[in-house]
Amino acid sequence: MPRNQNQILQDRIDQLLPQDRGLRILEAGCGSVSHISFGTVEHLVGIDISEKQLGRNEQLNEKILGDLQTYELGKETFDVIVSWDVLEHIEHPEKALMNFFQATRPGGLIILAAPNFWSLKGMVTWILPHRMHVWFYRYVIGDKRAGTQDFGPFKTYLKSSMWPENICKSAEGQGFSVEMFDEYEGPVPRHLRTKSKVFDLAFSLLGGVSRVLTAGKIDLNNSDYMLILKKK
Repeated sequence: MPRNQNQILQDRIDQLLPQDRGLRILEAGCGSVSHISFGTVEHLVGIDISEKQLGRNEQLNEKILGDLQTYELGKETFDVIVSWDVLEHIEHPEKALMNFFQATRPGGLIILAAPNFWSLKGMVTWILPHRMHVWFYRYVIGDKRAGTQDFGPFKTYLKSSMWPENICKSAEGQGFSVEMFDEYEGPVPRHLRTKSKVFDLAFSLLGGVSRVLTAGKIDLNNSDYMLILKKK
């Protein structure tokens, strides 16, 4: 039984965030905040390059149509910035991350979730053309909206600057501490496991072999990661 990663993340956020005041939160890419509960929110801002995505998010107090790589978010503007499955779709994630670093208030958090390149899912996604991603989500996952009306999957870059070890190095250089890092098997491989015993056995073997060959450093089934950064 996989661990409840969202609950692990939620518990850590509850420990780190102040409970006595409203928070100003940026949802960097629509859909992110639905994964997390923040209690009292003073102001919820969403930014996305898709007007349709912004329109579908009814939680936002303020909507910004803009590119995370270039839009000026301001200095020390937000208590929390959430980026959930967004960085992999950005051609220059280091620019978005620097934007996040500057826009976070002292004591504030950046919460990131993204695919892990060093996994079966990550490497296959990187190799295959985008049209194959759309086909997979439509006919294997069963999402008939995939690739239409600004629904994912979106073009994927998986640049090295959004790999967790490189994010942590950049963040520490900008005065952040790493408060949580966790790799885990995400919803796509778990979905495939439930569809077929053959997939389940193959993934189990793959994970075991990769752990043995890398002395436990890499598990190719750990398709995703979560990361919490705190500004000192």
